[in-house]
Amino acid sequence: NGTLSMPNLSGGIHIGASSDNLIGGTNLFAGNVISGNTNDGIWIDGSPASARNVIAGNWIGTTWGGTAVLWNSKQGIRISAAQFTVVGGAVPGARNIISGNVESGVAIEGITSTNNRVMGNYVGLNGAGTGAIANGQYGVRFVMGAKFNTVGGTNIGEGNVISGNLKSGVDMNTGSRDNTIQGNLIGTSRFGTNAVPNAELGVAMSGTTNNLVGGTVAGARNIISGNANDGVALVDSGARSNRIEGNFIGVDISGTNKLGNGKAGIWVTNSPFNSIGSAVPGGGNVISGNGAHGISLHSAGAASNLVAGNLIGTDSTGTKGLGNGGLYYGIAMERTPGNIIGGLIPTARNVISSNNTGIYMAGTGASNNVILGNYIGSDITGMNPISNQKDGIVIGNSSMPTEILRNNVIGGSVAGAANVIVSHGSSAFRSGIYAGSTVGTVIQGNLIGVKADGVSPLGNVGHNVELDMVTGTVVGGTNPLAWNVIAHAVDGLRSGIRLRTSGTGNVILGNSIYSNGFMGITFSGTLVTPNDVGLCDADTGPNNKLNYPVIQSAVSDGITTAARGYLDSAAGQTYTLQFYASPRANPTGYGEGKLFLGTGTVTLGGVCSNSFVATMPAGAPAGWVVSATATDSANNTSEFSLAVSVGTPPSVFIQPDLADSSTLSWLVTNGLGSAWQLVESAELSPPVVWIPVTNTPTVASNGTWFTLNLSSTNSTRFFRLRFQ
Repeated sequence: NGTLSMPNLSGGIHIGASSDNLIGGTNLFAGNVISGNTNDGIWIDGSPASARNVIAGNWIGTTWGGTAVLWNSKQGIRISAAQFTVVGGAVPGARNIISGNVESGVAIEGITSTNNRVMGNYVGLNGAGTGAIANGQYGVRFVMGAKFNTVGGTNIGEGNVISGNLKSGVDMNTGSRDNTIQGNLIGTSRFGTNAVPNAELGVAMSGTTNNLVGGTVAGARNIISGNANDGVALVDSGARSNRIEGNFIGVDISGTNKLGNGKAGIWVTNSPFNSIGSAVPGGGNVISGNGAHGISLHSAGAASNLVAGNLIGTDSTGTKGLGNGGLYYGIAMERTPGNIIGGLIPTARNVISSNNTGIYMAGTGASNNVILGNYIGSDITGMNPISNQKDGIVIGNSSMPTEILRNNVIGGSVAGAANVIVSHGSSAFRSGIYAGSTVGTVIQGNLIGVKADGVSPLGNVGHNVELDMVTGTVVGGTNPLAWNVIAHAVDGLRSGIRLRTSGTGNVILGNSIYSNGFMGITFSGTLVTPNDVGLCDADTGPNNKLNYPVIQSAVSDGITTAARGYLDSAAGQTYTLQFYASPRANPTGYGEGKLFLGTGTVTLGGVCSNSFVATMPAGAPAGWVVSATATDSANNTSEFSLAVSVGTPPSVFIQPDLADSSTLSWLVTNGLGSAWQLVESAELSPPVVWIPVTNTPTVASNGTWFTLNLSSTNSTRFFRLRFQ
């Protein structure tokens, strides 16, 4: 009755150097019970003579109907040297139940095992596909160079259910390559809505190259969920150049509910040149609901991997947060160099939201990674919050000063490189970006605290950018595409950019920094850092607490802006001054920098103070204030200066008095009378030479009207007021 073991001592069926055989069939009573044998249930070898054999409709390792274990003592099916074998089929009658075997359900081994196909089977489950009858090792295994084989397929009925096994669902090992895993349910029941865990990994890859797990069409999608350990793991330097695309990892078949793997969604350790997701439409994975990190890139060998186009922490619509492990990260990167997270085109964008922290990078060796084009803390539109609980991006840790992370890039100075980093820090006032114990970090072109439209507020609760014990950081740059928007830090004691503790050479140029809770840039947390006047800027701390410029007056005609003031700092160098306009000063009276106006310089020679007059090619809107930063020759940038209101240039009126004289007059209403100098020129053809008028004007008693009487001449003269 097919319920008791009466073993054949060398296996159930052996096909050696024989082709075009059929074991079983698709009709109701065509299937064999191939169970209880010593050795393999079915063994096919003898390539190339063994080809085009079909195994369909059988119970291999169970009783008839697949209701109980009746194991074969090794593999259920072993294909050791054969080609074009078909195990199963796309119609229900072709389904094999391959379960309960002592070793693996299906083992495909050897470099001559090529172009074999496993489809439509239940591997590790009962005949109903609802519960486990475990194979003692793997569901399906590729070893010893097996290549160009396929598990599943993209058409209806071709996918296998590979669940309930005592090791991994699919294992690719020892030189196997160019195999394809598509359309399967790995770790779930046949319905894809509840877990039937493989006791280790969903898909394990070690020493295997150029394999494809998933694909870019919907039918290629694997559901890799409910497994006891990681969903997918690549675990050594030989696991390289593999692609993981278009899968649901940690969610159910609908893509909207959690069905997490017990640990990480995808774990990569010492494995280089792999792609997780793709910029090709449909190539992104949903990696959510898992018990640990969404993706973990671990150790120095996990280099030059690409993570692109994925939804990490959201459902398949990108509008609902599912998260990954409560204390874990969307993407964790430990001691791993040269990886790319995201890309320059919209389809390469990762949405990394609803996790503990979006991206966490740590450990010496985590260098030269690039994070670009992602939405971190928002939904798929970039317009609505799906917050990561803590930080958006963390690079390093100031409490581990010997573990220095170098030359990582967030964003870039080319179109499409901007990350949207919003709505973080609901737990403990965390930051949009945090860097600690780093050298050479570049933060450019990002939208930090504003939505993807670049305007609408969606602030981070803590500091938008927090730099702690860092050196050589670049925030912004001289290229307008490098300028970040850093705005709307929510908490009243948090700033746009906070520099902590120590570290020098951190340059902040050209950004739009505005509407932050406390300061635009701060060295001292909840206090303004005063200039150390008269001491030649001798203090220490972050960016050596470089003194900010003092603006005495500023004017704008709406087209250009001019400012004058002075800088007290260290003698013997030239400082770059950058000027910004904002709608208002913050409550402390200091400015921020919503609109970049332009750059000037001031040189301090043998003394520690000098004045400046700078004219910028951009106009400040009426009613706004102007502030400035200073940057020294070592790339230390100061905090923003105290803000000053913007005045408007006065008009010059000419009134002929007598035949031999005329009166020039101008009205100054903002107390800037001494800032204007009358100059004249004989012509306006370039190059125009303006010469100061040396006559001293008469000043009205209220200090607002300036008049000057000049003798008339027979030549034409032109007059203007020059800001000084």
